[in-house]
Amino acid sequence: MITVANVILIHPENRSILLGWKKTGFGQSKLITIGGKAQPGETLQDAAARELFEETGIKVDPSQLHSVGHIAFFFTGKPESNLSVHLFTAFHWEGEARETAEINPVWFAMDQLPLEDMWPDARHWLVYILQGKSIQAQFTYDASGENLHTFTVTINPNGITKNTAF
Repeated sequence: MITVANVILIHPENRSILLGWKKTGFGQSKLITIGGKAQPGETLQDAAARELFEETGIKVDPSQLHSVGHIAFFFTGKPESNLSVHLFTAFHWEGEARETAEINPVWFAMDQLPLEDMWPDARHWLVYILQGKSIQAQFTYDASGENLHTFTVTINPNGITKNTAF
């Protein structure tokens, strides 16, 4: 499983979050949370901060990242693509978002998220993060890698579990 660390920057004054249009590779043309693979010997917080800087030019102190969840992604027929994604939020950073070769970062109002442009799983967990909750989730995509097959989301601390198979 590939270990990934993603950051959701939350602008508290104007209630917006930073997402990015993926320009290359896995997830190309989708709107995503920003992050990437952790390097050997790197903490998850360090990986998240490094990836955020590489992909947007924004600097965040790894000690200012708040762990808000974990998602395991499984891709039927493509086990080499399975992901273990660690989610962090940040409310303080330095710099302005800039486009890079991999990401075109865009701020979105929290109440106007274009979920239809994101991976299908985002509608099942992102809102809880934005409500200040943490999550543990598992999503399985079908053989095409585009269609969500099954999922489980546990929202903490309320202990609510949402399951579905379709």
